[in-house]
Amino acid sequence: MGPRLQGISRREFLKFLAAGSGLLLAVRWNESPASQASTRMPRAAEGDTQIDIDLSGQLGRFDTETVMAAVACPPCDTSSGRSIIIIISGQVKQTVRQELQGYFRVLRRPELALYVAGLCILIQRTTKSIPLDRGAQFLIDNEFSGKEREIRGRLLNYIRTIDPGFAKERIVFGRMGRNSPAYKIARAGRRARAEGSIIGDAELISAEQLLTVLGFS
Repeated sequence: MGPRLQGISRREFLKFLAAGSGLLLAVRWNESPASQASTRMPRAAEGDTQIDIDLSGQLGRFDTETVMAAVACPPCDTSSGRSIIIIISGQVKQTVRQELQGYFRVLRRPELALYVAGLCILIQRTTKSIPLDRGAQFLIDNEFSGKEREIRGRLLNYIRTIDPGFAKERIVFGRMGRNSPAYKIARAGRRARAEGSIIGDAELISAEQLLTVLGFS
C-alpha cells in the first residue's frame, strides 16, 4: 500500500466539502423526481450496498493530478468511513506513460491503462476496507465510451485474483453526473490539494503500484 497522506482530518475535509458551492451531498436528494429518473444509474437490488465511483482531473492530462473516489451507498457520505480516496499525481502519470512506451512501439491512449489500474486499486481498497454485501454493485462513471467491455474484462481479471467468485454483473457503467457523491468528494479533494491542503485519509498512489496492477513491474 502506498504512503498515507497526512494533513487535514476527515472532519475538516467534510467541512471543506460542505462549504464549497454546490458540494453538499444533500443536493443529490433535493433534485426533482423527474430529474432523478433521467440521470440515475442502475441501482443495486434492495438490501445490497452499492459503491459509486468517479474521478476529478482528466487522466489524459499528464501535468495535473487525478483524484478518484469510491463511496458506499447508503449513506453516500464520508462520515462513517465508507469512502476511499486515491490520488494519482501528474508526475506518476508521466512515469507510467514512459514505462509503457518502453513496451509498446506505439502507445494508444495511455490514460485508458491508467484508468483501469486506478479502478483496480480503488476497488481492491474498497472491498478490503468497507464491509459489503455479496451482491454489492460498483457503479462506475463511464470515462471511455465504447470501451466498457474491455475495461470490465480487465477489472474482472484483476479482481478475480482476489475474489474468484466476483460476478461480472457487479460492475456497471453509466453517467454519474456532477451531483454524484463520488464526483463531489473527488472534486473537493482535488480542490483541497490545489489549495495546498492534503487529506488525511487519501492514499497517494505510486507509479510502481499502477505498473504492478498492469503487469509491467
